[in-house]
Amino acid sequence: MDDDQLKQQLAELRRTANEAAKQGSAAASQLPSITSRITAVERKVRAVAERQDRVDLDDWPELTPEVIALCRDHFSISLPRAADTKLKLVKAEEASANYLRQFKQAVHAARAFTRPGARNLKEHKRKWDSFVVTAQQRPHEQLALAQQAHAEYLHERGELEQRKQAAEDAVKTVRKVVRERLEPALDRDEVVPLWFENALGPYAPSTDTGWLKTAVDLVVYRIAFGVTARPYTFNVQISSAPQQKEHDRLKKECEKHKTA
Repeated sequence: MDDDQLKQQLAELRRTANEAAKQGSAAASQLPSITSRITAVERKVRAVAERQDRVDLDDWPELTPEVIALCRDHFSISLPRAADTKLKLVKAEEASANYLRQFKQAVHAARAFTRPGARNLKEHKRKWDSFVVTAQQRPHEQLALAQQAHAEYLHERGELEQRKQAAEDAVKTVRKVVRERLEPALDRDEVVPLWFENALGPYAPSTDTGWLKTAVDLVVYRIAFGVTARPYTFNVQISSAPQQKEHDRLKKECEKHKTA
């Protein structure tokens, strides 16, 4: 933002403050916020006149493409639920155990048929028929399939856990790099980019409201998803559901801090 634009913004803020003052108590609650913004813009006008430093929040040569890609993965990696494969495995184990019990009963029943004068032939036949029905369901094969499916799940989960941990480590690295550049710049009252100001206002609040965390999250979002638009904070095509989710969350957070 050049000197003329800053002066125009300052004039508009002063006009808004005068209108709020004329309205009396109805708009009195707005005056502290407007006054703070006037102070911040006046500071920027002086900064431009004095060629004060501007903090660069768009170029991050210290972050490798691999770290940025892992940072982006952080928003999309989710571990699969174990309930389905584990439940199927338990049921298959129960069915297999039941099959073994029925097999023993069926062997006993078959022997009874060959003994002269055997009793309870109807009960033995019932056990044999029950075993035949169970055997047709092939419980051992079902157990093998369930074991394989659960093993594949555990393997997939293990790989995802490693990726998730790497992504979390990458996000920590990116956040650390961003904070190490942003916090000193704010302490020195350096001029922030226009997209940053559009999202969070031209200044940090005097009290800790979570503003700095949101500011860091915003920069991390732009780094992770390759947002390079200078005047617009979120001017990039949404390419995935995880990006949309983080985009919507940040917009709400920024609005909350900007209007506070």
